[in-house]
Amino acid sequence: MTGTGPANRQGDEALHQRFLPLSAYMTAPADPCPPLSTDIVTDAVVIGGGWTGLHAALSLREKGMDVALVEQFHCGYGGSGRSGGHLVGPGKEMRRFFKNPDSDAARQYARYIARVMDIAEAKLSAYGIEADYIPSGNLFGATHPKMLQETAALAQAARRAGFEVEHWDERDCRTRELPTAWLGGMYCPRGGTLNPGKYVLGLRDAAKRAGVKLFENTPVTAIEDGQPAILRTPEGSVRANRVIIAAGTFTPTTLKRLTNRVATFRIGAFETAPLSEFQRDRLGWPNREGLVSMHNVIEAYRLTAQGTIVANTKRIFATFGNRPRTRYEPGIFEPMVRGFRDRFPELRDVAVESLWAGWCGLTPDMFPRIEVAGKHGNILSGIGFNGHGVAPTAAMGETLACLAAGEDHPHLALLQRRTMPWPPEPIRWLAVSTFLRWLDFGDAITDRQLRRRAGQG
Repeated sequence: MTGTGPANRQGDEALHQRFLPLSAYMTAPADPCPPLSTDIVTDAVVIGGGWTGLHAALSLREKGMDVALVEQFHCGYGGSGRSGGHLVGPGKEMRRFFKNPDSDAARQYARYIARVMDIAEAKLSAYGIEADYIPSGNLFGATHPKMLQETAALAQAARRAGFEVEHWDERDCRTRELPTAWLGGMYCPRGGTLNPGKYVLGLRDAAKRAGVKLFENTPVTAIEDGQPAILRTPEGSVRANRVIIAAGTFTPTTLKRLTNRVATFRIGAFETAPLSEFQRDRLGWPNREGLVSMHNVIEAYRLTAQGTIVANTKRIFATFGNRPRTRYEPGIFEPMVRGFRDRFPELRDVAVESLWAGWCGLTPDMFPRIEVAGKHGNILSGIGFNGHGVAPTAAMGETLACLAAGEDHPHLALLQRRTMPWPPEPIRWLAVSTFLRWLDFGDAITDRQLRRRAGQG
């Protein structure tokens, strides 16, 4: 293995020049919907034009309800347009749920993540969304020998709980021509990767075709409790029997709600320049599986339909008071690019073309949840996708729509479970930041060991 070439070291020092205000695959739509400028009455109103809100609005329309959706910027501005693009059911919470694989909780979780994948893929097909979906599955992989035992145990526990996975060893990885850094892991055959921007804009188009009244550049200034409830905006209002809040990390900041239920974290992503034919041949990776390293703080990689590589995470920053930051931060991007150079030494000449950052909402138990508020129980919120919301947002939107319509849903009890809240500031920020730096320290030790094994010092 060879290290990063001089040209890339020089290029990587200028990363800040490639920082984007949104993402590589998301810009403001060419056909912006007008802001709300009058008072309207509707059956239900959705706040937030990301995956969750658009799925909720579409599901409500399928139930025959009159629906309005208000978005403070444009659809896809938040986390949905900044995601890494891995369509996968389980996340880091699987370590907790599969700890006792024979328990009812583990089996319920296994059914949940299987159904999440079913719903997400079905919605893509039903709405005819062309999002460069590659149904190649995702590998929760070992990049260090010490990770092999954990991934093998996870795969065994997942199968015992009833979730379909495979355990791959190093021979499996070489047979499938995965990048050489991957030594094995737990492979989830369902799902794959997609273009998040095309996905959210495809949902936006579907919502418009379905008759959702869509208002962009419309911030909510107040939510007045009642039956019906009233949403106030700068130039109008919405009177609705049901309110669904799907504003993601803007829920605790802009709407001043659920401040102790979700914490805002900032993560980064980047995209490389297109790989040449020679580089593709050297790399292998013919099936384009999503690759997720089992570091304390994961690294995630996907090979796009355009022949680029999109990477995300590696470093997570807690934000004080849940305020989402937007500036370039070297502490997020430099370790992420260094991790990419370590994992893909055969691509040492590939430039990092663009970088961006997004936000994810973390719940204390790292699992999505639904909250019901208001004197009449008619203000519903879906929050906390913990950095892997591509798949579960579709199920969340459907579940919220069922709840709004007074219908049952298989996952309602799981998503409304009781949990401990986050502590108040500044305790939350201090505790979480300290914990994250401890995780980073462990990953730094692992990466130094890997560099020594590769002869990079």
